[in-house]
Amino acid sequence: MLHVTSTIMGTSVAEETFARLLPMFPLRSWFYYALDANRAQEAPCYYEFGVGLGGTVTMYIDALKAFCRETKRNIHDCSIYLFDSFQGLPEKMDYRDEHPDWAQGSFSSSVKEIKNLLTRKGLRPDSSSIHFIEGFYERSLTSMLRDSLRSCPPTIVTVDVDYFSSTKTLLEWLRPLLHEGTLFYFDDIWAFGGDPKRGELAAIREFNEAGKGTLVPCHWFGHPSIWNRIFAYWRKENDHEES
Repeated sequence: MLHVTSTIMGTSVAEETFARLLPMFPLRSWFYYALDANRAQEAPCYYEFGVGLGGTVTMYIDALKAFCRETKRNIHDCSIYLFDSFQGLPEKMDYRDEHPDWAQGSFSSSVKEIKNLLTRKGLRPDSSSIHFIEGFYERSLTSMLRDSLRSCPPTIVTVDVDYFSSTKTLLEWLRPLLHEGTLFYFDDIWAFGGDPKRGELAAIREFNEAGKGTLVPCHWFGHPSIWNRIFAYWRKENDHEES
């Protein structure tokens, strides 16, 4: 269960600790606060959809290192799942994917490149705590994979997949794994200037309209510059559990 430690910048123990441990950067610091908000969880589990060149996962690792030092945890007990085609963006499947800056193959990096990056960050990329889920989501996000992850549901989810179609696919696949208070960061949510009919924002709207849990804006902690990209998952009282 999510435990909120701060509502005002600069007042929580987490923020004071983070300021001592790491240079300030909005997303990196938010990751630390998100981990601290779930401090009761023994081993946080991080899902990242859309790894690209690895910039976001390295910020998460920096925050995770600081959090583990502060809480005396073993970083290798904390699972990281990286979901990506490792071939760049797929072909656009829907008019709601259309954006002049995005094209098939953009933001491509190989598994080897990301493993080298993780090694430079001091992790063991072939350890049992780091998982690479390769492939375009329509094929890689299977019910069998989801069943295998029920013992490690996500604490924090990063969505950096640009397209409406990719976001919709991953959100529907994730839905049965989500628990109340799961935190989301949507990197490209405002790529269409707030148009609710396009991109990640449209996928969030359709996810919520299904009536099986809701992603709601979460402005409880972290830097105001990224508040409008942060959501938390909650169920309504009449929501039913999915199998």
